[in-house]
Amino acid sequence: MEGRPLPSELTLWDADTGQPKQLFRSSGALNGLAFSPDGKRIVCGAWDGADKNWEVATGQLVLQFEKHRLRVLSVACSPVGDRLATASADGTVKVWDAATAKAITPWRDTATRSCASLSAPMAKWLASGPGTGH
Repeated sequence: MEGRPLPSELTLWDADTGQPKQLFRSSGALNGLAFSPDGKRIVCGAWDGADKNWEVATGQLVLQFEKHRLRVLSVACSPVGDRLATASADGTVKVWDAATAKAITPWRDTATRSCASLSAPMAKWLASGPGTGH
């Protein structure tokens, strides 16, 4: 883990010591990330439109989700970890089953550029809104 990380690499740091603990690699530049509520997985969106779900302890890719047409701008995890939400520069927001990587509710909103959060406790509500698209 020496040198400057590539845009397709994500480093997990120990917040107490400042030491790098794990390196996650992707085929495309990464953008937007969220930890599962139990801290065992990290989900990251990518510029190639893919969403990736890694196991924190091993750095192994656990699931890869169906791609958006354009880059993923943000990722949100439900409070219980059973659902994920992603927003893309293509104007789509998708809610996913976190265990199977299957889309539950995809929809199009041309103004959407970010998704803030899935509500507690049952992830019934999703907040999304416009952003800069960068």
